[in-house]
Amino acid sequence: MITSPGSEVLLSNLGWVDKGSIWRLDTVKRVQDRVPVGDAGYLRLAAGESADSVVVQHGLRGRLSVSVHPWSSLADPLVRVDVHGWTAHVEGDLNGFRGHARLFVAFLDDAATGAGGYYLTEVGASQVSIRRLDWFDQQKYDPMYQQVLSAVELPSGEYLFGIQRCSDLVLCDPIDLSVIREVPLAGRLGNPVPFLRAGGTEVWAVDYDTVVRLDAASLGVEDRWLGQPPANNGHRMFLGDLWMSRDEQEILAPRPGSGDVVSLDPGNLRVARTWVTSGRPLTAAVLDGQLLARDWKTGDLLSPIASG
Repeated sequence: MITSPGSEVLLSNLGWVDKGSIWRLDTVKRVQDRVPVGDAGYLRLAAGESADSVVVQHGLRGRLSVSVHPWSSLADPLVRVDVHGWTAHVEGDLNGFRGHARLFVAFLDDAATGAGGYYLTEVGASQVSIRRLDWFDQQKYDPMYQQVLSAVELPSGEYLFGIQRCSDLVLCDPIDLSVIREVPLAGRLGNPVPFLRAGGTEVWAVDYDTVVRLDAASLGVEDRWLGQPPANNGHRMFLGDLWMSRDEQEILAPRPGSGDVVSLDPGNLRVARTWVTSGRPLTAAVLDGQLLARDWKTGDLLSPIASG
């Protein structure tokens, strides 16, 4: 979930429920709706540093579409970039991406490029570049079960990639996209999507059932928190999407297997509070001290039935 500057609005997307629409909750009026923004099978949402707009990455097989939407009018993009093959079509001013992430990963098939695989799209101030990730090949990865999930630019300028069903992040040279090294997390074979915190000095990721904090300079693990105990049948359950408060003093970790949401202290990864819900929370946020979460299977809005 992401929150508006004044915390009056919550946004999220669970692809199997929302498809190509942004789920929106007016937290003042307690009104939910969905805002269609395309025909994609899922969306990925991210608020920028300025927090006056939202980046939407559309999940489209064989092409990539990324757009920036103002909070005040989600249905109307400020700028949109469509990538099909080696060509990027831009509608609007690329300056709309200022303050937002500018690295996007997508699979482009043979029909699109003549060399199917995962590609990195870099949105610059005046142009868009498209480059193939040659290191993601069948000798090391299984494209039937794995994909390149995301990329983040580190303060050093290097690029850090998250891979599905892989406990290692991949650090690459931004010039030629060659692999510098792999960065181990917790060995849990999760779907890590790294992000920066604390002015870019920390990298955070979830490795299936474990929250991992790394030093952004050395990429060494500083701390881990195993957050999801095994189920009664011995199977491990995954953690949901991490949510961080705007002041970065609180991190939420939804636990669909336990039916609760845990609040962590980012400094020491100790549990500060736990909310028990009536469902299986996958994504959550806290506004004015109140927990709001969405159910893993249905997308229904969940409220806590107990806290401690």
